[in-house]
Amino acid sequence: MGPDGEVIFNDMLVRKLGLSPEKIEQQVEKTRKVIEARILAFRKGRPFPDLRERTVILADDGLASGYTMAEAVKFVKRKGSGKIIVAVPTASESSVKFLLPLVDDLYCLNVRGYPFAVAEAYLEWHDLGDDEVVSLLGRG
Repeated sequence: MGPDGEVIFNDMLVRKLGLSPEKIEQQVEKTRKVIEARILAFRKGRPFPDLRERTVILADDGLASGYTMAEAVKFVKRKGSGKIIVAVPTASESSVKFLLPLVDDLYCLNVRGYPFAVAEAYLEWHDLGDDEVVSLLGRG
């Protein structure tokens, strides 16, 4: 789900898991609330930057399925961005193939030929908590 509430689904996974429309809607609403809270915490009321005709570089710690990055790509496209570049240190081959048609350039140093958890590519790993993100954003 993007910051504007747009949602994309991994239809194959939805079918594989047998998720009902009701279960999907419950999760969408839960995710919407998390995203709204994070926007408030991270942006502190500031509007999103004007991306029209600008080159946007989207970076992440890695791509497992690629769906989160795909929504980020689609969000900046909806904002009118120019060139879109994705830069990640590690990704599954399937996520790279999924994203390549959506972006202008994709840079990845470690492409793995099988699905994996991003944390598997790191010797040391921890998810950043929201407080840690706010602290890091405050330094920038």
